[in-house]
Order: sequence, then structure tokens, then C-alpha cells
Amino acid sequence: MSNFTFKLSSNIILGSYSIAKIGSEAAQFGKKFLFVVDPLLHETGIAKKVIDALEQRGISVLVFDGVKRSADSDIIENALNIARGVFVDAVIASGGIGPVAVGRAVASLYNETGSIYDFIEGKPCTAEPLPFIEVPATCREPFTFTLFSPIVDVRSRKIHLLKVRHDLCKLCVFDTACYSNLAPNATVATILQGVGIAFEGYTSSKTNFLSETILGKAIDRFLQSLNPQQGNPLGTSCETVMAEAACLTAIGTSFSSPGLGSAITLACAARYNISSSVVGTIILPHLLSNAKTSNLDKLVKIGRMLEVNTQGVDALDIAQETIEEIRRRLAQANLPTRLKDINLSIEQLIAISEDAVSLSFMNYIPKPMRSDDIFELLKQAY
Repeated sequence: MSNFTFKLSSNIILGSYSIAKIGSEAAQFGKKFLFVVDPLLHETGIAKKVIDALEQRGISVLVFDGVKRSADSDIIENALNIARGVFVDAVIASGGIGPVAVGRAVASLYNETGSIYDFIEGKPCTAEPLPFIEVPATCREPFTFTLFSPIVDVRSRKIHLLKVRHDLCKLCVFDTACYSNLAPNATVATILQGVGIAFEGYTSSKTNFLSETILGKAIDRFLQSLNPQQGNPLGTSCETVMAEAACLTAIGTSFSSPGLGSAITLACAARYNISSSVVGTIILPHLLSNAKTSNLDKLVKIGRMLEVNTQGVDALDIAQETIEEIRRRLAQANLPTRLKDINLSIEQLIAISEDAVSLSFMNYIPKPMRSDDIFELLKQAY
């Protein structure tokens, strides 16, 4: 078992109407906030709920919604200039990986000196960060409590990891409203990518007994949310189960590590502005298949969670049936199952492989892989 230190400096609020509590928690950090938000959250009403909760406590909110799927360095510089120009006291961010990573970078770099590209190239953030509050609007955010955050160098469109301080995130709010009103296929895609992210940490060489326990439960909750009529205690809603799974995944990954799937989806979003949920669901069966030689026992556990027949069946056959069940779920949701279906070319897969393998957390995947190995896996998914 790997040694680990248990410390979680963030406060966590989870449940229905959790956003309404942000104001009372945020008031201690100041009176002027930069709110980095995914533009889609204006349509769902989540952005307004956050703004109202802050303004009711006398907090002035400056909205920045010029964000994309990835945390591009030029967008971060723009947001930083705005934040510094009005002397904000704190940063709050809501959305998927891209908008949240922009907010995280702004809070981390606000009091730093020098070029943003120094930090892209590996210089750690050491200055006191602004207080940062996160409201995840997705189940697939593995970086909430980690010591690094994805950032894209727009000069090369290559993904990097910004080294942030451990005390950056002061509050994380998992509100069930963020997981409602999704189209059925979007819900399945979100859940299955969440399964993939939790599985990465569950099988990482950095995992320990605590992260295994937490991430195993996260996978179980994700899979329960695929069948809300089965297994949810006391009629718990699908949205509540998704919020719980998202929270458990964020906590568990902070003690373990993201993995290959996260590296590939980040590289795709950076290079080609492709949705991480689409890529994540396409490659999930292939990542599970790749794990048969390194984590067969954990694949069998997932099979049991999916209620695959295990009685008198060989472990390898159980693992294969588990993978086929995931494929069936993808097909039932009419989700793309091949990378060629989203207009990626074979040549583009080479750049994705090279970018993915360069990320530091790839040191903790269950078995070492070179860019050529990743390319071969992606060709199988093509």
C-alpha cells in the first residue's frame, strides 16, 4: 500500500438547494467576487442562483463567461487582467473542467509575478492564492482537490498541468440541481465518464485503502444512477446519487490520481475542442479492456455492481461481460462508439497520444505506457 497523508482543507456542501448556502460561506472571503461560469449555466438557471446567493449577502459579482471546453492561456490572461483591474477578493467558478480550471488558475496566479507561460512550463504557484470556491456542474471533475489543474498553452494547443497550492479550494458545493434537466443521452455520457474517472483512481498505482474504498463506492453510486429505480435507498433521486458520486470521485482522486482516460480527454479538448464526455465514453470500454491484465479483480467487482452473472463464471469472462455491458449502455443511449464518428483522423490521434503521455499523473497508471502504446489503444477505439 502507498503511504498517504489525509488532509482536506476544503469545506464541502452537498445536497438539494446547496447553492443557496454559498453566500453565508463566501461572505468571510470578501465583498467582490469574480464569477467564472460556463455560458450554458445561464440557460439552466444555475448561474443566476449562484449570483443571487452571493448578492443577497452584499457581495458584488463580476461575471466572466468567455470560456471554452479547455482552460486556454489567453482566456486565463484575460480573466486575470479583469480580476486584477477591479481588485477582486475571491474567485468562484462553475461549469465543467474548462471553466472551473480557468477560475482555479485565476485564483492561483492573481498574486504571482511573471508570465503565465512560466507557470505553464512548470513553475509552481507559491504566492498566497485568492480564496477559491467551486460549484461543479458535472460529474467528471477529477482535479477539484488535487495539487494540479489543466491549462492549455494556446501557442501550441498542448495540455499542461498548473501546479497549485494545497489550500486553494476553500469551498466546494455539489448541488443536485446541477445534475438535473439533462437529456437522457447526456446523462448517460456524464455518468459513464464519471465511472471512467473513478476507475482511473481506483486502479492507480498511487491508490491506498482510503481512496480504494471511496472510489469503489463512487463507481457503485454512478452505476446506481444509471438505474435509478434499482438500489437507491429511500427513493433517492438520480440527481442526488450523481452528486454523491461526483463528490466521492473528487475526494477519492485527491488521494490517488487521474489516469489515462483523463489524459486523453484533456488532450482532445485542448487540441481539437472536442467534448470530454464524448471522448471519455468512447474510450471507456477500451480502458476497461486494457485493465484486464493489471486489475482483473476490480473489473470483476464492477461486473457485480452491474449485476453481471458471476456464478461459476471465470474472472476473465466476467470482465469481458462487464465491458460488453458498458458497450450496450452506450448503444442504448445512441452515443458515439468510435473516434471516427466524431471526425478525428488517425493522424490527429498521434498528437493526442504524445500530449497525453507527457502529463505527470501518467506516472501512476497501473502499467507503464509510451505514446505508441496509447496510439495503439486509440486505434482500437477508432
